[in-house]
This record gives sequence, C-alpha cells and structure tokens, in this order.
Amino acid sequence: MGSYATLTVGKYDLLLSKNCLADYLLIIFNKNDKVIEKDYYDDGEEYFRYMYKTSVKKAKQCLDILGYTLKNSKTRFDEYKCQLEFKLELDYEDNYEEAYKKFSYETWSKTVIDVANDLVQNGINYERIRRSLKNTSKIEDIDRYIILRSLEYDDESYFGMPYEMDPWFTIRIILESISDEAEIILDYTGLVDGGWYDSDHEIESFYDTKIIIMTEGKSDSKIISKSLEIMYPHLYHFYYFMDFDISKAQGSTNFLTHYIKAFIGAGISSQIIALFDNDAAAHNEILNFEKMEIPSNIKILTLPDIEIANDYPTIGPFNNQNANINGLACSIELFLGKNVLCDEDGKLVPVIWKGYIDRINKYQGEITNKDQVQQKFLHVIDQIKNKSLPAEDHDWSAMEKLLQMIFNAFQ
Repeated sequence: MGSYATLTVGKYDLLLSKNCLADYLLIIFNKNDKVIEKDYYDDGEEYFRYMYKTSVKKAKQCLDILGYTLKNSKTRFDEYKCQLEFKLELDYEDNYEEAYKKFSYETWSKTVIDVANDLVQNGINYERIRRSLKNTSKIEDIDRYIILRSLEYDDESYFGMPYEMDPWFTIRIILESISDEAEIILDYTGLVDGGWYDSDHEIESFYDTKIIIMTEGKSDSKIISKSLEIMYPHLYHFYYFMDFDISKAQGSTNFLTHYIKAFIGAGISSQIIALFDNDAAAHNEILNFEKMEIPSNIKILTLPDIEIANDYPTIGPFNNQNANINGLACSIELFLGKNVLCDEDGKLVPVIWKGYIDRINKYQGEITNKDQVQQKFLHVIDQIKNKSLPAEDHDWSAMEKLLQMIFNAFQ
C-alpha cells in the first residue's frame, strides 16, 4: 500500500509523495526546520511525529527567489493553457472558443484562491466537491468547474492546470491569501513508521542549484554572507559566495570585470550576481560592459543608494563638508549600520576624496579607517551569534535594502 509524506497548510494537503521524501517537497525548507514532536493516538498510545515546519511568509520568500513569483505564474499559465485545448474541445464542443477565451489567468487565479481557502479551512471532501460540480455552470463559471473537476478525479492536473506547469506556481498564488504566520508542515512520519526512513535520518541538501554572488573582494563577500545568515537564515542556502581564500582569486573592481567576462565567454549557465561597489570607480568599470550582450543568467549590479549616504561627512583637499556620496564613495562599509559607522563621539567615520575619473567626470571616495569599521561590525556579528546582543538592536536598514536587491535580482 505504501507510505506518504504530505505537505500541508491548514487542513489541506498541498502535495504528497509516496515511499520517499521527494526533492520537490523540500524546496521551501532547510535543515533547521526539522521538528520531532511527541503526540498521542486516539487510544492514548504515544508516538513521535517527524516534520519540517516553516511559515507562509518564509515559504513565499523562498519561492520568489526560485522564480515562482506571481508574475511568472501568469507567464506559465499562458504557456500551458494551450495544453488544455484538447480537453476543452471535448468538453465544450460548439462553445470551445468562448470557453477558451473566458478561461483566463485573472479569473482562474481568483478562483484558485477562493477554492483553496475553503480547502485550507475545511479540508477536502470529495462528496461535497461532486455536489458543487453539479451546481456549477460549465460556461458561466468555467474556472470553478475546471478546478473542481481537477480536484475530484484528474490526476494529470493541479487546480485545473497540467502538472508540467509545476504546482509550485499555483501554490505561490494560494499562499498569497493565507496569513504570513500560518504554518506549512511537511510531515513524513508515515515514511519513518513504514521503514522508508530512519528516525535519525538527516537531509543535508535541500536545494543544490545555488545563485553565485561575486563581489569586488573578500571582505564584501564575508560581510554580506554573515549578514544574510543572521537576517534570513532560511534563504542562506540558496546562495554561494565566491571564496577568495580557496580559489586564491584576486579581488578588485578590474578583476571582477575580468571574471564576469570570462564566465560570459565560457557560456556558464549558473545564475550569477556580479556586485560592484556604488562608487565612481565601479560605475566607470561597468561602462566596459556597455557594448556586451549580457546573458539573462548574469546580473551586473552595484550596491544600492542608501539614505545614510545622502548627507555624509567627507574630507577633501580644500575643505570638509557633507555630501551625497551615493554613486561616488559607497563601499560595503556604508551598509554596516549607523552604530558601526559612528566613532566614540557619535560622529560618522568620514569619507576621503581620492582621484578624479575623467571618463565619468566624478571623484572617487573611500571611507577612512576601513579595517576598524569592518572589525567593529564583525564583533557585532559575534555578539549576536553568542546572544550577548539582540539582533534587533543593530541597525540593519542599509543591509536590508542590499539583501532585498539581491533577492529580487532574478524575479
């Protein structure tokens, strides 16, 4: 008969797999989501439940990074709707053209949410679905009719669309209408009880295809990586940061350009984010890509503009004054938090102006005491990890903007 692992939100099983913990069930989880709970059968006998748990909010973030966005859901619907043509012709015969036109993403997605909300609240009841089908007009309420029929008996479609579309696109739509705090549970207790998994079985690899992030240097990668691990631990495993120590790679604006050009020439298919500083030198360097055709799997980005840089103290050859240093002198240090950038007197560590770059008519700036600023930030990270400093006590505002830019790079 077999055993099942079920992916559940509320009272509805979104997905399941038989006799194994299928990879497609794991994409929204990581190893920290594993939960083993004591529970009791109706007769009072004790047993253990083996699960992975996450929230709807975290699941949506994971799915968006993986490309299961609402925008892409519409694109996929339009691509796969044509596969329903034969079924619609059989079902609607003379009314085929009208039915095909009425069955649109806008109406279908709204009905998916409506039907799914009922399933989440009440669970699936096939007798109730059959009664609803009898009272649903094939023409006037085509979306609901197709979805209910799919739920009743069609094992080749998911909420009315072919499984080849990938059910996660539909699930992403469903999750949009569910509370962010609601739990999504992957329960594989049946697999353990059925002997398919040992109770102490550990899964190490949840999603193997990582987005590669390349920066101008080792410090940038280290800082962003550590920040991501603290701020969004459930998203950390989707990214790989270039290890300058292992590869013995050199870091600089010029070398980052060199690596990206080499990857483009080699036809590397992995998703890559090339992250430059937001300073004059970087903007000058990026001009070298102007006449190149950049493949869609490579994104060339600069650190984003941030509020603290709009009015920042600078040191010049003739006078010292505050200036907007976005695009001129914003390196990773400017993203480490105001509490890190301020000295003992509460004053921001200034930026010093360096050389003038003729090609873009801008001065290049660099923060002073760079090493000390970095070490101060790494000390904050250590304090947060050993729980001597609450993470919320640190200023993450600039880093939050940077991470959101990274998350949205391929959406």
